[in-house]
Amino acid sequence: MYSYDDNGSFTDTSSYDCSGSWGKVSGWKSRTTIELPDGSYRIMYIDEYGQVLLDVVADGDPAAMSPPNFWVTRYERDSEGRTTMVCTPEAVSLYKYDDHTLTLSTSVGLVQYFEYYVPSSGPNYLLGNTVTRVLHGKGTSGTKHVDSVIAYEDTGDHWYKALGDSAVGKPMVASVTRYKNEIATTDSSGLANAANFDQTTHARTYWGSTSWLVESETVTAPTVATSNHGSGSATTTARYTWKDGRAAFTENQEGTYTYFEYDADTRQLVTSIQDPDDRTGYSTMASAASTFGITLPDDSTDPRFHLVSSTTYDDQSRPATMTRPDGRVSAMHYTKLSDGRIVVLSSPLVDSGDYYGPASYTVRNLAGRVEAAMTIALTDSMTGEPTSATDFDHWIDYT
Repeated sequence: MYSYDDNGSFTDTSSYDCSGSWGKVSGWKSRTTIELPDGSYRIMYIDEYGQVLLDVVADGDPAAMSPPNFWVTRYERDSEGRTTMVCTPEAVSLYKYDDHTLTLSTSVGLVQYFEYYVPSSGPNYLLGNTVTRVLHGKGTSGTKHVDSVIAYEDTGDHWYKALGDSAVGKPMVASVTRYKNEIATTDSSGLANAANFDQTTHARTYWGSTSWLVESETVTAPTVATSNHGSGSATTTARYTWKDGRAAFTENQEGTYTYFEYDADTRQLVTSIQDPDDRTGYSTMASAASTFGITLPDDSTDPRFHLVSSTTYDDQSRPATMTRPDGRVSAMHYTKLSDGRIVVLSSPLVDSGDYYGPASYTVRNLAGRVEAAMTIALTDSMTGEPTSATDFDHWIDYT
């Protein structure tokens, strides 16, 4: 059961009105109380943007004469409606449902803090809603410790586009620094000491000097020391993408590539090759490698596994067959029963035109929800041997 309350004392102005510390009169716009099937309650206080300011769980009727237990999570927002502080239930020492009283602990309970990019000049204002630091403390007055620091690309022309008198930004993460130890915000030397954090960096190339279409992205992971069973040096992964965002190649930590090829009309993935080399017969892959400046291993001196997988699709763009590197072909069949329910039947092996079990069989109702899902071991009723069919319909009773 749902019930709703409006804050009659709330005044909606042209700016954000629910920022700063909680106030019984002006700190919220509306409240929703939900009675759950198990007898517990969920109470949410909402701002004028529809964002949650207070999320309360009660183990009984919050309006009862004997108040139940409350577990309260408090979200504090700044003048732009951005979350700046989250107080977990342990950090909320008092809450009253009847008059909306809220008291936060100054020394107990986890409190998280979020800091945002501070624009300097030009288009940097587009990064104003990106989180740059996440911190935590005990209670609202406890020492703040840094959990992570996020840096963004904020120079050059690659992360934003001017559109007449306005502009559109696309924040690009340059690095993420995560602290392994509790380092206070005031401890500048501790924050700068590399022994206290792990850092992941992102480096990109683009399709043109002013384009924001990423051509390649190389991610350098934190170095794992040999004492922790690591290599002692940083590893990298890379992704090479076409202008429409589809991946052409990926490269793992060992320097092994995977290639992706798509249908020219539907743009669906039709072929992937793991650990490819430059063997003949793959001109499309060779052309893509040349475009991205990738040198594939020489087939004659450094042959690779070259594991080829392929997929075909039906007229509705659903997967129809999948061919694995070992040549085994599996198939999917889509149909519907006489009452309109959708059936998906799959065979793990198609050989010489015959479909073999065990088959996976799924029935969905008209709302798209699964009614039945099973795996059927199909055998011949006379011999007990696995049976096959030349058509999927051989296995379906449409009535």
